[in-house]
Amino acid sequence: MKSFIKYTIAAFIGAGLAFMAVLFLCMLFGIALIGSASSQNKKEGIKSDAVLKITASQFFPEKTNNVQQQGTFSIETDDVLGYYDLIKGIREAKDSRKVKGIYLQLMNVPMGHTQLHGLIDEIESFKESGKFVYAYADIYTQHAYALATAADSVFIHPMGKIELKGYASIRPYFKDLREKLGIEVDIYNTGDFKSAGENYVRGEMSEANRQQTLEYLSEMKEVLFTEIAENRDLTYDAVDTYADAYMTTTAAEAIEKGFADVSAYEAEVMDHIHAELGLEEDKKVKFMEMADFVQSVSLSQGSGDNRIALVFAEGQILDDNENRGIISDERYVPLIDKLTDDDKIKGMVLRVNSPGGSVIASDNIYAALLRFQAADKKIVVSMGDVAASGGYYISMNADHIYAEESTITGSIGVVSMIPNVSKALRDKVGINYETVATDPLAGGFTLVNEWGPEEQATFRRMTDEFYNFFLEKVSAGRGIAVEDLKSGIAGGRVWTGQKALELGLIDEIGGLEDAIAKAAELTELEEYKIAEYPKLQAPLLEMLEKLQDSPLKAEVQLDFESIMSELPGMQSSLQLLEGGMHQAILLEEVR
Repeated sequence: MKSFIKYTIAAFIGAGLAFMAVLFLCMLFGIALIGSASSQNKKEGIKSDAVLKITASQFFPEKTNNVQQQGTFSIETDDVLGYYDLIKGIREAKDSRKVKGIYLQLMNVPMGHTQLHGLIDEIESFKESGKFVYAYADIYTQHAYALATAADSVFIHPMGKIELKGYASIRPYFKDLREKLGIEVDIYNTGDFKSAGENYVRGEMSEANRQQTLEYLSEMKEVLFTEIAENRDLTYDAVDTYADAYMTTTAAEAIEKGFADVSAYEAEVMDHIHAELGLEEDKKVKFMEMADFVQSVSLSQGSGDNRIALVFAEGQILDDNENRGIISDERYVPLIDKLTDDDKIKGMVLRVNSPGGSVIASDNIYAALLRFQAADKKIVVSMGDVAASGGYYISMNADHIYAEESTITGSIGVVSMIPNVSKALRDKVGINYETVATDPLAGGFTLVNEWGPEEQATFRRMTDEFYNFFLEKVSAGRGIAVEDLKSGIAGGRVWTGQKALELGLIDEIGGLEDAIAKAAELTELEEYKIAEYPKLQAPLLEMLEKLQDSPLKAEVQLDFESIMSELPGMQSSLQLLEGGMHQAILLEEVR
């Protein structure tokens, strides 16, 4: 009787778990169908007299969907529009007979410098078609206003402002807090300018770091203000003076001084667009979001059998990590090796937007790129907002390197930082670690034992070896003597793209399209297709894949299978269910 009750309860639990699993999967497939239907509706086509709306208020990864989802069960069905597709979409709209103009609905534009300037260039190119571009904001932040200057007309709210203010770097320093907590830090860097980690050992910014930060911020400001001045037919000094008087100018004064064109509420801007289109009074303006437009058209990727691989390397460089928005050797080394073996791939454009990261992962990717070149294939690097430290490491041996004027690059150096919590644990928590070891360093290099002179010397030696390794590879890749690198170029110092060009760290100022054209030139291709990598799944499909490997799924499956194995005659049902939902339904019909 007890066994009967046991099996009966187990059967109910198993059936309940199975029902919940099937219900959850049905819900996910339902969401997938809704998302698919939504995408299908977006692809029905573009209506005549359409006006594209660009808000630019979201983060644009370099490649569509190359951002990490927030958690395994984050349900997101929409694509995250990438910067490259945004640019291609504007080009497509320029030639589309149905698209009549662009409306820039702006306020905050969290783009980096290179993306911002690239987008401004594309908007200006779009205007060459004779189509209009209007910009509006209640309050223009600095990058939003810079983008607005590419428009035919800059509209501003009657009580609005333009927040031109230059650039500042504000960084916290934790030395006093760290000491209060009793946490020690062993840090080793290879130059006065390699500032990573200094905020843990200093109470204030070092003079070297202050010097290089002010230098690159000033260069970035000059590039931005020069572009604003040219687009608005103003002098650089006028823009600079406006920035010094931050937020003291009203909308009327902004118009009077030539920074804006029209003071209006957004409803009135709609009237201007309506009139520009020549619509009848009862007709509404047909706005279309840029992401929807991109989904509705086939973006040109070229023609022919030969291909140039466009590899997007964006994010921090980490070991053994397959998340989106991360550059890991686990993902990129097999990818590059596959491209090396692909006879249709004749060359590569490596788009780098990375502040660096792991030494080992950077070197593994660097070695894979060397194998690609050894197969008589060319590599052209296009640097984005930042390609520094490890980001420069994976770029430095390319056949040609492009950067934008305001790209942050260089930072040729190595920093090693290890926290030590032994004092904090002993004095604050009451935990003391005792070590018994067969050799002097057997229990060394841990977070819970204080480091002695031997450990510190060993770690310093390793850091210096990595640095010398870095210098030798830069020297080989860029043809700069190691001594010249040590005398002022390296040492962890960061440079803007323009300065990097002068120093020989890059070959040319230019953007992604310049890099693609150069790759075609070096590979002697007149016809080619652009093949984008890494290949990314739509957000929902990735979520379903993660679900297959999630701990929750494994735990439910374990409990379900253990219960089923206890019940006579139920194992075959479990096997059928594993074969697919259609088999389980068929089994039910037979029974």
